Amino acid sequence: MNKFSLFLSLLEPEMFGLSKNFQVESQLQDLSNEENSILIRRIKEDMVDFNGNDLFPKRYPSTIKFELSPKEKELYRRVSQYVKVNYNMALNQKRKTVAFALIMLQRRLSSSIRAIKKSLIRRKKRLESVRESDFVKNYGVNELIEIEKKYRNILDTEDLDDLSEKERWEIEKKLETLTMAQNLEELKYEINLLEELIDLAENIESSGEETKLQNLWKTLKEEIRDKHEKLIIFTEFRDTLEYLRENISDWGFQVVVIHGKMSMDERIRAEHQFRQEKQILIATEAAGEGINLQFCWLMVNYDIPWNPNRLEQRMGRIHRYLQTHDCYIYNCIAENTMEGKVFIRINSEIVLTFYS
Repeated sequence: MNKFSLFLSLLEPEMFGLSKNFQVESQLQDLSNEENSILIRRIKEDMVDFNGNDLFPKRYPSTIKFELSPKEKELYRRVSQYVKVNYNMALNQKRKTVAFALIMLQRRLSSSIRAIKKSLIRRKKRLESVRESDFVKNYGVNELIEIEKKYRNILDTEDLDDLSEKERWEIEKKLETLTMAQNLEELKYEINLLEELIDLAENIESSGEETKLQNLWKTLKEEIRDKHEKLIIFTEFRDTLEYLRENISDWGFQVVVIHGKMSMDERIRAEHQFRQEKQILIATEAAGEGINLQFCWLMVNYDIPWNPNRLEQRMGRIHRYLQTHDCYIYNCIAENTMEGKVFIRINSEIVLTFYS
């Protein structure tokens, strides 16, 4: 930056301001100066062209609120209790890898019935494998803490938000093996509890009574009135993506998907299909990597990432320069849940960051 400022001063001294203004140290000092009590921030909606016309369309976010059914409330309560008890134990013992695995379970619970069911099944199978392994029979469950240390190193050295979606999924799957059980008896108890939770989730999914999915169906009927209108549905989890693809296809919509295990060529082909012939794109965060989606102006966040930057990045896939329509974003939120509270917090942070 110093070389750049010197180059500008050679062209025309002080035409672009004093050279010190281009130095990072000077800018930081100016911002921290107590005399600078006002900081002006420009957002997309403030930007205009030379004729004073807006460069970006309006963005209209809204919330699809729904109340969980009695069966869903029971599943939510029991999974949340399972997570809470083990999470607190993990924190007390400074076992943050186990705590992280439990947080992921809670997030999958809020995503879809399919996502939580698949996660519980995988966790149960892995814990059963642990229980039957010669290692545990010979050395005991406590020795698993030593194995846990290698996963702890992953969390210590990696920011998961900086990893690719595929890498992040692989780490999360490995963490599903971890448990707070101290002996074989406790391990057996946890496996039995997981079996009960799986049965609850299976009962809800097989009945077709998932409230969130029903509310999505209503939204699609109301918003896609023309076969040429396009809509993107974002989710964090591959299990939810496949669940949505099955159901939305059964509803008669033309569907294409993009997720982190697809190559870039496959993603580009999917984007082309969406542009030319498909009505709905169901995508994970991978759709934000080098994919052009500004021909679409309707979006549903089927689940809400806990990182506000990710939520903003999703919306930025359609709310961008050269978009010719106002953008409508729908966020699916279950009332009276932890995730509902998280969304309120995230939404307030986005408002503070981008609209203040």
